[in-house]
Amino acid sequence: DVTNIIQNNFQKNQNKSLNIRIDNETMGGDPIFGIVKVLEIKIKVNNKHYFLTIDEGQHLNINFYE
Repeated sequence: DVTNIIQNNFQKNQNKSLNIRIDNETMGGDPIFGIVKVLEIKIKVNNKHYFLTIDEGQHLNINFYE
């Protein structure tokens, strides 16, 4: 579970953005060596739910500006 890593990144960016590479180094290790993983995120903004899927090795960059 990488929830804390994602939440810490959001807080580090003053709750305005997520900006992180999705890989074994940034996500805290490789739980299953040799298998490509995906990150699934559910985000709620202004009472709207968004579901994101990010492939391992990709960069997640989302801005939440008011």
